[in-house]
Amino acid sequence: MNIAEIFNAFSDKMTQISLYQRAVKDLHTRERKKLYADARELEENPDLTGLAVNMDNMVLRDAKTGTLVLFGQTSRSIKEMELAVALHQNKQYQWLLAEAYEEFSDFVEMAYASVALDDPNFWPLADYGNISLADLGSKDWAWHLERARNKKEVPHSILAQFKRKFPEIGELAFNNACNANLDFALTLIEHLRHLIVHKGGVASDRVKFSKQVLEKAGLFRNGKPSAEHTAIIDGSFGAGEYKNTIALLETRQKSLLPLVIEHSPFDTLTGLLMTYAHLIFVTLNAITQQKQNV
Repeated sequence: MNIAEIFNAFSDKMTQISLYQRAVKDLHTRERKKLYADARELEENPDLTGLAVNMDNMVLRDAKTGTLVLFGQTSRSIKEMELAVALHQNKQYQWLLAEAYEEFSDFVEMAYASVALDDPNFWPLADYGNISLADLGSKDWAWHLERARNKKEVPHSILAQFKRKFPEIGELAFNNACNANLDFALTLIEHLRHLIVHKGGVASDRVKFSKQVLEKAGLFRNGKPSAEHTAIIDGSFGAGEYKNTIALLETRQKSLLPLVIEHSPFDTLTGLLMTYAHLIFVTLNAITQQKQNV
């Protein structure tokens, strides 16, 4: 696969993730409207207040007798149900962000394999493993991709090699028209993904989490964390009871009906992954075009 095909495939996957996120948002918006309508009905009919609960029973089947056994029962008010809808939506956003990070990592690995297949001198010798130069010519795309996937500290180690070979990638990852540090964003998303997959999206210690992200991103110099980037990390979490929970739901900034302006942490983070991938694609594609024109 060439870099254009790889980027197009990645773009298709990220498009699908965005469509999933929008479907999740639409579904939960409809549920909120229904709960809002229920709340209005209760306001208009106070005599129904005592019935304003949602009952849920959880049962298991007894292994010995086969009979149903009640193991959980809840009753929730409309406000509690509204909270449950928000938490469920946020949980789905979390897993879609984790998926987006995995797709980006796959893109970087595939881009790395593609470059080596075209230019064997691009990789450091250690990446080829124990193989003779004579045998290298017989190695196909699948072999190169497997070697790329076995590289340690992916995707960061591969990105470091891209930057060594193409300094412009490193420069634009730090200083760009988006006013975003793409390496910091990638490191943040990587750590958020770890929390989502292994800790249910909840940090045991948000201060420690922030320090780990800043240290890996090189922004915790001499024990002094970057205030700007600490604020970005904090903006990825909730408040109050949910201060340690990754929070990716939209927040309304302005409401000038019919125009509603929202801030979406999910869109911001996945958008930066797309920006980074596009930077790599444009750089590698330009080299490919140059070679074809020689």
